[in-house]
Amino acid sequence: MIIQFGHNKGSKPNTTKAGYRGVLKGTGDETVDLIWKDSSVETVHTYGWYLKKFVQDVKAKGATPVICSMIPVMNL
Repeated sequence: MIIQFGHNKGSKPNTTKAGYRGVLKGTGDETVDLIWKDSSVETVHTYGWYLKKFVQDVKAKGATPVICSMIPVMNL
C-alpha cells in the first residue's frame, strides 16, 4: 500500500481557523487535545506517530507499506 500525503510545515495545532488542525513536530508520543467550538475534543499526535500508526495498520492487514513522503522518515 502506498502512503502519500503532503506536509503542513509542522504548524502548531489550534482551533482558531475553520477546519485547521496542524500536527506536532517529531516522532514521539506527545499529544495535544484541541477543543473545537462545538465542544468536541480532538487529540492530535506527532507526524511520526501518524506514520507509525499507518505502517502498523497496513502490516496488520498483511500488506506492505510504502511511504512516499517529503519528510525524511526513520525507525518505523
